[in-house]
Amino acid sequence: MTDIHNRHSHPIALRDATVTDPFWAAEQELVRTAVIPYQWNALNDNVPGAAPSYCMHNFKAAAAQNAEHHEQGKAFVPPKYTFRGFEALPEDPANPDPDKFYGFVFQDTDFSKWIEAVGYSLTHHPDAELEATADAAIDIVCAAQLDNGYLDTYYILNGMDRHFTNLKDHHELYCFGHLVEGAVAYYEATGKRKLLDAACRFADYIDSRFGTEEGRLHGYPGHEIAEMALVKLAAVTGETRYAGLAEYFVRQRGQQPLYFALEDRRRAEEDGRNYEPREQNYAYYQADKPVTEQTEALGHAVRAAYFYSGVADVARITGEATLLESCETLWRNIVDRKLYITGGIGATHMGEAFSFDYDLPNDTAYSESCAAIALAFFARRMLEIQPKSEYADVMESALYNTTLAGMALDGKSFFYVNPLEVVPEACHRDERKFHVKPVRQKWFGCACCPPNIARMVESVQQYAYTVADDASTLYVHLYMGGVVSAKLGGSDVSLEVRAGMPWN
Repeated sequence: MTDIHNRHSHPIALRDATVTDPFWAAEQELVRTAVIPYQWNALNDNVPGAAPSYCMHNFKAAAAQNAEHHEQGKAFVPPKYTFRGFEALPEDPANPDPDKFYGFVFQDTDFSKWIEAVGYSLTHHPDAELEATADAAIDIVCAAQLDNGYLDTYYILNGMDRHFTNLKDHHELYCFGHLVEGAVAYYEATGKRKLLDAACRFADYIDSRFGTEEGRLHGYPGHEIAEMALVKLAAVTGETRYAGLAEYFVRQRGQQPLYFALEDRRRAEEDGRNYEPREQNYAYYQADKPVTEQTEALGHAVRAAYFYSGVADVARITGEATLLESCETLWRNIVDRKLYITGGIGATHMGEAFSFDYDLPNDTAYSESCAAIALAFFARRMLEIQPKSEYADVMESALYNTTLAGMALDGKSFFYVNPLEVVPEACHRDERKFHVKPVRQKWFGCACCPPNIARMVESVQQYAYTVADDASTLYVHLYMGGVVSAKLGGSDVSLEVRAGMPWN
């Protein structure tokens, strides 16, 4: 009898599994035919009545600025940094300045998650028109990249002299992580390397700047995702440095002296402000102590679950016992004390965060769509460490309930927040519930959730199956109709699954 304990596995390649059951096949077709085109219009600010994205606007502005300097035959020297806030909006929304950055500091990720969903869609549904649109978008994005590999339009347009000086809040490494995941998906679907090579150049630049060595930045992402993205990039390229950088980010986080505290002090000095030490809630960033000392899921729920996913990735590839133990400890705290019946996490709107143990209100629940997706990421990575049915059960709950609740049946409106109880009048009259929307919205200025749902739905079969690293076993984690192919014990095996989930 096969011992399943501590039997590591890996996801099947997306191309090796199809989805045919009426439920998930319909969801994937909806994303392919409706959501991806709709979101492309949103990224280009072409959805009437929806909050503008400015995402492609920013890439075009950075590309134009870059091209102008190259045409003049001189190195690009970005302007001196001008702080424009966490979110910058034009004075006249109908006429944004073509040379300026708009939107949130993480606006670049709108493109990255869209291109990831496109890659997954093209894997099973080749579409020359969609691929041509994606290639043209990739051309714009890559044209914005600086010669040294840096690619984040907020600092390219606002001033590179301050890049990597506010890791805590300005999301550069978060934008990088999403760029990597989108680039990998598109490369695996099409074989085209342009965006992947751009992601690798950005990764190389980051690798040259961060580390424990003298003269390097001893920091780490303020909003995590780079950790699991780097592990994925290492697997696709064979470049082990990227996995090493992921391990550095995991292990360095929360070490004394706290990097974010040093960063806050340094930035105050550069701004000519008096630095007044005050108690900072670095637990909000999962950065108050090393992960091996963390026993409770705290802070921003999406950040936390993305981080735990990255920790699980690093634990799996290194076999480090203390990291494995930390993953299980944090999993237990979430599942036993902080998990909604719908698979949602992050109970409070104050910081989009985990609340205290067993505080799971129905009517004021935040339960962000992205947080449920992040929990599914964590669950699948725990399954890769050990094929334990609880991980699959939690993942199933998060996917079928909160994740899908975030998108309307026509794919053109979305929930950011997913409470279990809604009184429409209270959403407008009770300030404790202003974050709750009684109906789905066309788009969001902070549009992390819609493209996150799209990329999850289009890749859902990778959450249904894993293959043991020794190719002895195919594990089935979701009852999802379709066909999966794998090589087991040296033989090619094809498994057809028929399912009526969730209806019967």
